[in-house]
Amino acid sequence: MWTTPEHRLWKPWPTTTGEDSCPSRRRDTSRREGPIPRCGKCWATRSSRETGGLDDRLTRGRVLERAEELMADAVHADHTFFTTCGSSLSVKAAMPAVAGPHEKLLVGRDAHKSVVSGLILSGIEPVWVEPRWDAERHLAHPPSAAEYEQAFEAHPDAKGALAADAKLGTLWVVNASAE
Repeated sequence: MWTTPEHRLWKPWPTTTGEDSCPSRRRDTSRREGPIPRCGKCWATRSSRETGGLDDRLTRGRVLERAEELMADAVHADHTFFTTCGSSLSVKAAMPAVAGPHEKLLVGRDAHKSVVSGLILSGIEPVWVEPRWDAERHLAHPPSAAEYEQAFEAHPDAKGALAADAKLGTLWVVNASAE
């Protein structure tokens, strides 16, 4: 793709010692070296929030804040949060916001592996709710709202429920069951 040395995204780190040998420990970030500052006019430096091109969490340009507002309006939510790493980080952050270590959380048994990872990291005790088998389509659907309601009745000490669908598109309507 790029053939000239000045267009390479990665160049070897300079050999230094002492406090400045690790770019992440430098106090003066303007002196930081590495792949991103060396990109020159690389498209990634202008279009990704991780590289400071589009916007950042300080909402200097309010681009992300406005996009989150528009998304919240589109899905009739009070607020939305955009994250990196797909939904895995969001799932891992949401669970401890609802339940603490050794507390119960209702979780569909067909949950994504990020849910299991989040349960392990947070120490939350899952109460597994079995998915529904669809013999006609030969696939499992996430637990229904009624099944979550039955699980809440059986476990009144559960702090909440995680309704997520790793397959996308087969999750029941959340608004009706949130009541």
